[in-house]
Order: sequence, then structure tokens, then C-alpha cells
Amino acid sequence: MLLVVKVPYKSYFKFISIPFGFALITCIFIALFFGSGPNLFDTGILWIVIREDALNFAIYTLFRR
Repeated sequence: MLLVVKVPYKSYFKFISIPFGFALITCIFIALFFGSGPNLFDTGILWIVIREDALNFAIYTLFRR
């Protein structure tokens, strides 16, 4: 599609980086603060852990269409 519209790659990636950044930050928060089930990783900081279902939910959220 970029070839048909002839949008420069640099401009396109600069434009798309803002929503991707928000999605990435959202997924990090989902992975750290949601979920119930077995722990995959314990940060050692209070109650902040990464749980299996929270990580799956974060990955599904990131790659949602």
C-alpha cells in the first residue's frame, strides 16, 4: 500500500510509532497488573508479578486487528 500511495517510509513509521507506543505501554501494564493464575515472573517489588493469563491477554491485545 505504501508503494501505491507513495508515502515516504520515514514519515509513515514516524506517524505509526505513536499509536504503537501507546499499545505497547498498555500491554506492559496489562501484563504486570492483571491476571490470576500461576506466576511466570516475580519482580520482587510489592505485588507486581507477571502471570500466565495476563501475559496471554497482553499479547492478544497487542496483535489485535
